[in-house]
Amino acid sequence: MPNAAKLRETVRRRAAGGPAEETFAAPVGLELRPRRLRDASTLWGSLRTRQGTEGRDGVWMHPDLLPTAADPDDPLGFREDAATPQTLSDEDFDAGLRELLDGPDDSPDDSTQ
Repeated sequence: MPNAAKLRETVRRRAAGGPAEETFAAPVGLELRPRRLRDASTLWGSLRTRQGTEGRDGVWMHPDLLPTAADPDDPLGFREDAATPQTLSDEDFDAGLRELLDGPDDSPDDSTQ
């Protein structure tokens, strides 16, 4: 279809500004404008290309990792500085978990007595 892109844009424009956008705009600041939808798609696609599917999906693991309302303004720069997490061995993972669950060592330090 030679005019598929134009048709897709027309459908997006009709979807924007309707009841769905009014529903989400105030409580969560979600804009369903065609340009913002394209920017969000570019942001997630770029993240998947740079960090793979696991890296893209890992952004959902903590609220501090999620994109802000300003991030779609620079979709290619989102988490550009984020490194791929290192792979942990089972032993390293268990040791880290043990340290987290047991808390800091509260035994008295011999050097201060």
